[in-house]
Amino acid sequence: MIEVRNLSKVFGHERVVDEISFRLRPGRIVAVLGLNGAGKSTLMKMLAGFIQPTSGTGVVAGIDINRDPVRLRSAVGYLPESVVLYGGITAREYLDLFEKLRQESCPGILEEKRHLVNAFKMENALDKRIADLSKGMARKLLTIIAFMGEPSVLLLDEPLDGLDVAAQDILYTELRCAKHRGATVVFSSHAVESAESVADEIMILHFGKLLLFNKNDLCLRGENSKDLRSVFWETIESFAGRGESE
Repeated sequence: MIEVRNLSKVFGHERVVDEISFRLRPGRIVAVLGLNGAGKSTLMKMLAGFIQPTSGTGVVAGIDINRDPVRLRSAVGYLPESVVLYGGITAREYLDLFEKLRQESCPGILEEKRHLVNAFKMENALDKRIADLSKGMARKLLTIIAFMGEPSVLLLDEPLDGLDVAAQDILYTELRCAKHRGATVVFSSHAVESAESVADEIMILHFGKLLLFNKNDLCLRGENSKDLRSVFWETIESFAGRGESE
């Protein structure tokens, strides 16, 4: 479960995340949508314990994000939007390292690692140095690491980035599997269509503000049935209109 209250992050004079509050239940997939600069990655980093909030409180997987960020980082499955990997070791060595780090909390992690490697078709890339992996293969590697250990919370920042269509379908399958075992799954995306197909709930961020948080089907229901892209742009434009009238 994830619960945050009045969460904010300020860099210099810029309020990147602005007093947002929400509660996410276990066994749900939540898509965080927004334009570039909306605050999506900053929010994910705070929830994963990689940056401290300027103000506000939050509990993720039963851990206070302000008091124990180190334990939080080891408890959640986190896929960053971008990361520089050490290129001198192989993909196999990298996976083995994370397996050892998490095997105490998840005795079945070896079988899970094998399943994920096979699912994402990484078998032939395991003995390549990370520096020699394509962007897509490196992204698959980081995705596998995020899922390893069956974390109760998954935080995936732009998980579709760099993945081909086949790998995206595999990712959707793994997201649904995580949901069915009771995990809270949060992913950010620029691809509105992906959220529409897999998410149970939708959040729309804009200039750090949470403009909409609703069940996916409620976003799309009504007399004039709309797709999520239409709902997204109407929400953004409505916010812009309020700002002009103030």
